[in-house]
Amino acid sequence: MSPGRSHAPSYQLFRVGRTASEGLRLFAETGRSHLLELENDIGVLDQFSGSPVPSGLGTSSTRFFVDSAHSRVGPMDAGSDNGLTFTSPDWSSEPPGPVTIITAHSPKHPAGSFFYPDIQELPVLATFHLHKDKVYRLSETQSNNVQPLEEVDNTVKQREMSNDVSFILPSPRVDKIRRSRRCRMSAWSPWSPCSATCGQGQSTRNRKVARPARRGGRPCPSLEEARWCGLDNPCSQLDHQHFDW
Repeated sequence: MSPGRSHAPSYQLFRVGRTASEGLRLFAETGRSHLLELENDIGVLDQFSGSPVPSGLGTSSTRFFVDSAHSRVGPMDAGSDNGLTFTSPDWSSEPPGPVTIITAHSPKHPAGSFFYPDIQELPVLATFHLHKDKVYRLSETQSNNVQPLEEVDNTVKQREMSNDVSFILPSPRVDKIRRSRRCRMSAWSPWSPCSATCGQGQSTRNRKVARPARRGGRPCPSLEEARWCGLDNPCSQLDHQHFDW
């Protein structure tokens, strides 16, 4: 999954040149956000996940809540992993590196998936189409014909009448704003067996939506996670255990 957050300018998810927090590291590598939610989240508008494109060309979509300001998008490196390519095994950086902006010349390594030494800027990696589904507003409607209480009190004092006089003030009408509800997920299932008996494989686990989000609440995160497995069991060693050509 491709995780993300929409936020106001007051919120700082990271700073270029500084080390990412533990919550951001886990968020960047796995899409899990429970540690980020324990950190300062003042200014966060929404958190969302988008399904990845398995290979080659493809499309993906997601929904998230934003304010009226537009977003800036670009590739970043959280500094938590040493892998240079999209398919690199999980190889943690010790100590962690700083958060950096990925450019056509940085990281400077011929194996890097973003390394284009012959051009100044990165080519187009993806195109974003933003579509506004709904607008949420806080509103309060009140009648303009309400007589001030002080004026009503003075009017009553000036009148000497034998009949009872009743003054009815219309109460203000406030539109009911139903609160949003964030998504709630079930617990993760156990990790599946490795997809390869030798060499590099993949293991997955999944979870279900226990309660869907409503009225612009925080959407559901990823339903499936994957991790590398079988790296300690190379195929070449297994072949020599049974055959000697």
